[in-house]
Amino acid sequence: MTDNIFVDPLPNQDMTVSTDKADYAPGETVKITAGGFAKGSTITFVIADDPSDFGDDGDRDFYTLSPNPITDGGVADLDGNANGEVVTTWFVPTDNNGTGSGTPDALNGTLILTATGSDGQAATTMFMDALGLTLNQWETITAAWKNGQANPNQATYLEGDVVPYSVEVSGVSTGTIYGIRINMNTYQANTDAGGFVFIDTYDKSISPLPDNFGGASPVADSTFTFSDPLYSQPAGLTFYVTNGDVLSVTYSNSASGLDRFADVTFTANAGTGGNNDKTEIYWGEKLALPNEVRSNANPDNLSKGAAGFTGGSLQTKIEGSGASGPTWITPSNAVQLQPGVVRRGLISGYKWNDTNGNSQWDTGELGLGGWTINLYKDTNNNNTYDQNDTLYSTAVTSNGSQDVNGDGVNDPLGYYEFSSAAQPNEPLLRNDKFFVLEDLQPGWTQTYPTTPNGTPNSMGSNYWGPFTITSNTYEFKGVSGAGSEDPTNAVGNFGNQQFNPSIEVIKTAGDATDGATLTTLAGNVTYSYKVSNTGDVVLSNVTVKDDNGTPGNPSDDFIVGTIASLAVGTSQTLTSTRSITTDTTNIATATGTTPINGTVSDTDNAVVDVIARTGDLKITKTDYLTKVVPGQCVTYTIVVSNCGPDTATHALVEDLFPSNLTDVKWTSKAAKGATDNKARGTDNIEDYVTLPAGSSITYKVTGTVVGGPASHKVSDYHRTLTNTATVTAPSDFTDTNLENNTATDIDTIMAAPGVHNAHFWQNTKWQKSWDGIQGNEHSQKTRPNFPDSDLLLSPYTNSARSGKVLDPITRRYGVGLLIGDYNHNGKTDKKENTLFYTRAQALQIVDSSMHPNNRDTRYILGRDLVTSWLNYLAGNSIDTPNSKDQDARDYINEGIHWLQALTPDQNRDGKGDGYLQGLTGNETSNSRTPQILARSSYWKSGISSASNLPNSYKSNTDVLYPIDAGITIHTHLDNYNNNIF
Repeated sequence: MTDNIFVDPLPNQDMTVSTDKADYAPGETVKITAGGFAKGSTITFVIADDPSDFGDDGDRDFYTLSPNPITDGGVADLDGNANGEVVTTWFVPTDNNGTGSGTPDALNGTLILTATGSDGQAATTMFMDALGLTLNQWETITAAWKNGQANPNQATYLEGDVVPYSVEVSGVSTGTIYGIRINMNTYQANTDAGGFVFIDTYDKSISPLPDNFGGASPVADSTFTFSDPLYSQPAGLTFYVTNGDVLSVTYSNSASGLDRFADVTFTANAGTGGNNDKTEIYWGEKLALPNEVRSNANPDNLSKGAAGFTGGSLQTKIEGSGASGPTWITPSNAVQLQPGVVRRGLISGYKWNDTNGNSQWDTGELGLGGWTINLYKDTNNNNTYDQNDTLYSTAVTSNGSQDVNGDGVNDPLGYYEFSSAAQPNEPLLRNDKFFVLEDLQPGWTQTYPTTPNGTPNSMGSNYWGPFTITSNTYEFKGVSGAGSEDPTNAVGNFGNQQFNPSIEVIKTAGDATDGATLTTLAGNVTYSYKVSNTGDVVLSNVTVKDDNGTPGNPSDDFIVGTIASLAVGTSQTLTSTRSITTDTTNIATATGTTPINGTVSDTDNAVVDVIARTGDLKITKTDYLTKVVPGQCVTYTIVVSNCGPDTATHALVEDLFPSNLTDVKWTSKAAKGATDNKARGTDNIEDYVTLPAGSSITYKVTGTVVGGPASHKVSDYHRTLTNTATVTAPSDFTDTNLENNTATDIDTIMAAPGVHNAHFWQNTKWQKSWDGIQGNEHSQKTRPNFPDSDLLLSPYTNSARSGKVLDPITRRYGVGLLIGDYNHNGKTDKKENTLFYTRAQALQIVDSSMHPNNRDTRYILGRDLVTSWLNYLAGNSIDTPNSKDQDARDYINEGIHWLQALTPDQNRDGKGDGYLQGLTGNETSNSRTPQILARSSYWKSGISSASNLPNSYKSNTDVLYPIDAGITIHTHLDNYNNNIF
């Protein structure tokens, strides 16, 4: 709406004329009041276009009132009284002289109303025939819509912001297309600064906002045509409208290039042109960023941002008209952003040389120029600087003669700035969140800030931030001279102190000096590592590493040691002893950590020249046999020695036993200073030993000769048992005679004599093969299917009493059978289970006619065991090639366990000793025990534990339970003894 415009009456004139409003829309009725004349006077009214503003129809019109003239108090005087005042009305035309052009007379023009009395006196006034229009802008500080000038106390905007605007048009009617030309200052030539660049959605930057004007709530309108020769349509461009629809947006620039015009056309959804028929439109105008303005006045497209717009105000108004057709509404009041309202986001500070490292900017401490400062954007918006944040911009501190922000003034030494003035392509926009970090230069440490982070970040420095750019906090400035003593003004400042860390390591070998070669025999060498702090700062976590003589291969590097803290000018020496067998050059590296979490290192090497050791290593091996039979236990003696002159360290003694020798066990004994040998072992020998000159190690090896698949049957084939032992010199030892480094023993494996059943062994003729008398054997002893010597003598050459065995009950040696003594040493070893029978007892057991009671099944199993053991002693194998088979050895063991469970424990060792009721000799009170019949569960089913035994045998708890059924054991051993196993 425009204000009433009144023309003062002529001097000394008392007559007046006025209208009820100052502005009317086509089709409205004007109420006219004239006064100040004599009662009953007749008044003549004239209405005509102002010659200087006759409206949109393009010509000056004179209008007729009817009735006219009007007499005070007459019929046409609407107040009906002769009171010196005449009231009448006039209808504002809605067409141009009735032409139907759609443009009313005097639309958007000024009308002059004249009232003349009977005496010729006249009064004049003016009013508008136009649509009413009010333009407002949003003030951020007062938080209100205003239609005047906004100063820095009322509003603050940032470059890149979208400033909200709203307009209210009154007097609208449906069926008419209206237009407003939005005039925006876009460029200021004298400052090379941008203003507004284009229209955008009104609440894009400042949200939420209250509705203006008090009308209905506006609705979004994004459906319209768009035309802009300079810029693309902003993404999501939306108007918010009450009682209207936006039809088009068309841009153009003024001839000077200093202003942009946005022609917006629209229609009203309701209204008949009355003053209360209103349309409201909300939009925004984007404030220019650097280099964003495109205009013929700015041909290089380079410009400052809108914060550089100075002098006059940054203005928006509705004025002028666009293409013909729409009803253009103009003019409006201008709304303005005064200088200082538009600001640029800014972060600045200083870097200074904190020479004493106290984090305070003391007098005499200078700024540091040429340092890089980094600005990171809080990409993940977590208010913490981390690896996900992105580098947004960099700045370099001023050297004191540089203008870092283009304001025409050289900036102080150490000053840096992040802003659109300093980095035009990296403006700091509303709601952006930033961290400021410095790049530390080598040899420097950060002394300030020590907060907000107690621990330096991945770039080696503490940081500032987050700094969030808003209308109220758009600048973060550090002040020169401010450090930890003035933290309020030190925000953004960095203090640094220069260090010169240095470290030295000197490595020597043995008693050699630095740089000298140690000449020595192979063996242990002690290295010394002297580490010195040769710099001006304390070093921590000093680590000394050795490359172990393999440069380029870190896999075998070793840590010599660490030093927690090494003060300036001090040294510490570490040592390491290593086995050196060849010429070696190895390199040590000492690395220390500086106070700024950097590192310093130094290297040094040491050379060792190894003199080779020499000597004659020798090995011998024998089992004192030339012929063996399957199942025979053999014993090898291996002697390895060093004839000197030097010690052999880590020499390898090796014996890989052949597959036809099983159950291998060995022991070793060192003599005359030999060391490192294993005391005992099983299977192959692989022993690394130390042999000084003149020393030796003797190995005793026992094993059982393996027969063929049916080696207990008569066969005339011959094979060999071949076994080789070797000694290998270590790599640092030269063996002067390699001819004696291996020793091989070869025995011929004779065919087994073949098994015989119990009737054979009880025969008087063949009893001579096991009577304990050597030389009285039968004449067939040389034949392949007969034993070739007395079976009770030849197996026991290893016995303490040759040819005899130890009775475990009487603890006396005698001639007999020690069943289960597989190593043939004539005694019951710790892990062996045996039964001893004298020759007379064995003969009674093997001859069933001599059994005192044929119902006792223990005699049956005893007969099986004696027969099987005699066949075994005769050289027949009790093993099959497959170690997992249940062979004769397994059932001999089961038979021993069965009789140990069911015979008296005569020596109180928790096991029965095999004595049978009525057996010759050894008849004692505790030997008269129950016999075991064939119907017993022990014979038919087996024995699970001692608790299931007869009372006389329950004390036999150390027997290996469970045990197979007696009949099962008998069947398998009988098969073996009859060649059908």
